[in-house]
Amino acid sequence: TVKATGKKSDTVILGEFDPDSESGIGDAAMRCIRIDANDNTPVVISGFTITGGACKTSDNNSTGYAGGVMAGSHRTFIVDCVISNCVGARGGASYGGTLVRCLLTGNGSTTKAAVNYRGCLVNCVVTHNRVKGNAVNQSTCVNCTFDDNSGIVAAELEDCCTCVVDSLTANVLPRVCALRV
Repeated sequence: TVKATGKKSDTVILGEFDPDSESGIGDAAMRCIRIDANDNTPVVISGFTITGGACKTSDNNSTGYAGGVMAGSHRTFIVDCVISNCVGARGGASYGGTLVRCLLTGNGSTTKAAVNYRGCLVNCVVTHNRVKGNAVNQSTCVNCTFDDNSGIVAAELEDCCTCVVDSLTANVLPRVCALRV
């Protein structure tokens, strides 16, 4: 467990955009956090501002996922954090993991999932993100608020499962989000 001791605004994990790329994605980019954990090892990151990260490529592989947090499993918990101004090909803010009571704002993706790809969001606020596709893809969302996201094609949620968002429930793919925080 890594917990910030100060205010979120004072405890910042800062990534880096590639200065030679219009999207920020490129060889000089740096993701904010990468956690290589398995499902048997819970990891908790709590109370930080995670900002300004980008992935290395626009490829559909781990180098193209998540500018903010690349989580190793659903037992990687990002709690009470702000994830902002991050970009990835898929999952601009995060790939995988379980985000709890987080603010996700100003993030983007070049293909899909400006906020989260293949993860779990619980009691999160998702606002002011920009994307060519959708805000969340192949993720579980529980009691989250989605507001003022731009560039959304078709829906803010795509291929999601067990989604409960403003009394909207969609069960497309079965997935369990194990939450123990």
